[in-house]
Amino acid sequence: MADRVIFLPVPASAQPVPPSVRGSVFDGAHICELARLRLRPEAVRPVFEDEVWDLTGLADAPQQMQEHEKRLDFTAISDPCWRLVAKEYVLARLAPDHELVAISPFASRVRKGPRSAHQHLRELAGWFAWLREQGITALSQVRQDHCDAWLAEARLSKPTPGQPQRMLKPGSVVVKVTVVQALAFYEELFEGDGYRPGFVPWKGKTAQQVAGGQAPVHKQHTACPR
Repeated sequence: MADRVIFLPVPASAQPVPPSVRGSVFDGAHICELARLRLRPEAVRPVFEDEVWDLTGLADAPQQMQEHEKRLDFTAISDPCWRLVAKEYVLARLAPDHELVAISPFASRVRKGPRSAHQHLRELAGWFAWLREQGITALSQVRQDHCDAWLAEARLSKPTPGQPQRMLKPGSVVVKVTVVQALAFYEELFEGDGYRPGFVPWKGKTAQQVAGGQAPVHKQHTACPR
């Protein structure tokens, strides 16, 4: 197992002051309306400002969706600036046709479902917690070596007493990398914090390539012989 990389805290005098949590472009938004999720008549209608988005009232929840997946709990992220980033990111993935998301040049046009949103939030909370452990207090401090050190740990299974850690399959790592990369593609929407301008983790590589999976092969079309 590779030795864990320890980053020394950035001197206080060199640390950028985290921006205050201002209003968001999504303030007042009804989550399920923007995400086109149908609720039962008696269900609670979560709004953007809620710390927990309660989706237990979904009328068309997938049968395999667990009850805990129907609660998007942002309180797992202690930093209020990063919590706001997480809310903005998750809603942007749920509602790609929102007017401000739709004009963002690098935002995904694929609508995520509530199960995927729960998974992305879980991975995002893990990324933020790891950054805190390294002494990072603002996303603008994140460098590529931070991302590489995080990836080395993210590839390993969770520690179990008496059991050695094993390497996860690339498919289990892709979504982790996707979330870390994707924050760079939604920076225009973020009011809380964001990576420094122009910084994209593993720039030029897809999440699948970074995770160790084979990149998609685009078949070339050749003319059929006459």
